[in-house]
Amino acid sequence: MADAINAIRFRGAALYLFLALTVIFARMLPLGFEPGRLPGPDILLVLTIVWTIRRPDDLPPGLVAVTFHFADLLLMRPPGLMALLALLGTEFLRSRSNQTNGAPFAVEWLIAAVLIAGIMILYYLSHFLFALPVPSLGLYLFSVVISAVSYPFLTAILRWGFGIRRPGADEGIGAGGQL
Repeated sequence: MADAINAIRFRGAALYLFLALTVIFARMLPLGFEPGRLPGPDILLVLTIVWTIRRPDDLPPGLVAVTFHFADLLLMRPPGLMALLALLGTEFLRSRSNQTNGAPFAVEWLIAAVLIAGIMILYYLSHFLFALPVPSLGLYLFSVVISAVSYPFLTAILRWGFGIRRPGADEGIGAGGQL
């Protein structure tokens, strides 16, 4: 029984890693997005938050940290900054997974939107604090809103495309719950 549970969790972690690497490499492609255009959502952050809310046991904290650190290095962001913020955000969600497991989707979306805004604003403020180059505040806030708005769409893709859903009442609850 434990081997079956570990196999399911390994498959979930492997699928997350595959999707995260796909998102990272897609951002690196020269697709003609010039500076000055409207920014898009932070798909990697939204993907990680959806996964943590839906299946917290399938996403170990070390995998989140390594994935975001890898993204920091490849996307030429300050190494470890977004990794730290994403790790803190997902651990916050993981600690609350017992309370949010049965919540309606609107509450889940609100929690995710507040967390996305908090992480992205802390990222912006840390750039400002350490005198790193910062984008315009208006464009950055637009990116925060677009990321929060993309949450239901990415949730639907993961739910119906990959079967990533919240555990049912008979499956147990995340953060150490038994299947």
